[in-house]
Amino acid sequence: MIHRWDVLMISPGLSGEMIYPMAPLGMLWIAAVLAKEGYTVKFLDLQINRESPEQILGQEQAPLVLIGGVTYNRFETFRLVELAKKANPETVTVYGGVHASFTAQDTLQHIREIDIIARGEGEITSLELANCLLRGDRDYSQIDGISFRDGGEIKHNKPRDRIKDLDQLPYPATLLPDWDAYISPLESSDTPSLHTMTSRGCPFNCIFCSSASMWGKMYSTRSAKNVVDEIELFKNRYGIKGMKFYDSTLTLKKSHIISICDELVERKLDILWECDVRADTVSRELLSEMRDSGCRYIGIGLETVSPKVMSTLRKQITVEQVEDTMRWAKELGIEAKVFMIMGLPGEDASTALEAVQFIKEHRDDASKIHIGPAQIYPGTPLEHYAKENGTLPPGFSWSEPFESDEIGELTYARTIPIFKQPTFGMREYHRFKIEVDRLYDRMPTLKTAPAFLFRKISAIRSMRDIKHLWGEARKYIRWWLKP
Repeated sequence: MIHRWDVLMISPGLSGEMIYPMAPLGMLWIAAVLAKEGYTVKFLDLQINRESPEQILGQEQAPLVLIGGVTYNRFETFRLVELAKKANPETVTVYGGVHASFTAQDTLQHIREIDIIARGEGEITSLELANCLLRGDRDYSQIDGISFRDGGEIKHNKPRDRIKDLDQLPYPATLLPDWDAYISPLESSDTPSLHTMTSRGCPFNCIFCSSASMWGKMYSTRSAKNVVDEIELFKNRYGIKGMKFYDSTLTLKKSHIISICDELVERKLDILWECDVRADTVSRELLSEMRDSGCRYIGIGLETVSPKVMSTLRKQITVEQVEDTMRWAKELGIEAKVFMIMGLPGEDASTALEAVQFIKEHRDDASKIHIGPAQIYPGTPLEHYAKENGTLPPGFSWSEPFESDEIGELTYARTIPIFKQPTFGMREYHRFKIEVDRLYDRMPTLKTAPAFLFRKISAIRSMRDIKHLWGEARKYIRWWLKP
């Protein structure tokens, strides 16, 4: 039986290190806006929907199909668009999100099944597209923030102005009633939690991140009342006791974070929460206020301890600021996780050894220090570096097949290129990955292999665990055999 809707929205699945499904907040905000305006919307999240895409698209049809996605799962998005067109050739397909925004020309040139790219914030753009298409109009020339084909030409309309008042948007929760599938434990405890965002934008321009390019320099926030109303709704409806804030930097504007803390304390919701911070936006006093309102975990971006590499990042923080933040968090009983990146421009063996030494010295000061490879994302300054130094070859297309087992040994995101340079290539990546894994007892030596293997086997609970252990074993064997 075919169900017909005004708009069909599909969020492609994620895999790899995602143990728990994460609600696609951006798409759910768009869906809520469309539903509020009276359109019938079917929302499908393939992270939690167990039917095959072919079966779903054979049953659920609409004249307008909106599909999201990120760089990591772009090929799954392309496959879904192809299936949507096959099921209904007359449907208009729209691809949105950060990846789509920065690859509009490339995507439309290579993926014929995609009709329109929605760039930037999607709520008003999607609503205007629905208003246009569902009254039979195919003139897109007056819709800001889109790219589309006009005959044989690809046209890019002017960027859409940012939404200034985020409180005007309905909650994402209003459309998808079953958020139970997204409940997951906090990083710091088994506390059942959901997630939200309280702000958009970032005034900084770190070379590995596209946030500044995506949102511009404008930083917009929801009011504390609006945020805590949503948390209270989640608590009452789903019984959660925790909240994860997925803002790029929740502490960027001091008055914003303090007002949220005050609102949480005043309402006595007894909610534990987690967020990411910039080390130069917090103080011991602010962390204390955050702790008193329920904060139990913070993520801190450090990226590198090398002054030489730091100078290329445009991050504008210091190692000392991160060390202070780690110390204050520990004193206050807040867990801290530090994020680092190896292989950024200027990296070499000596700077990578500095990172390893930092981890050795600070393992007890943070719950974890995570270090991963410098992956290249569209719209970032690092992408331009990569094109200039040849990491991305001339004519590289984000739409053409790309998957690397070699990259897969370093990170689950094997479909995303990593930055390479004469002083730091794949050999160095593997060498320092091994060094870091040994620090955390994730990389067995011949001496520690028996105890390591016993621990891993004892932890097996399912066939999935067996397959994962076998994959890890093959990776370690390959690493041991590398010269």
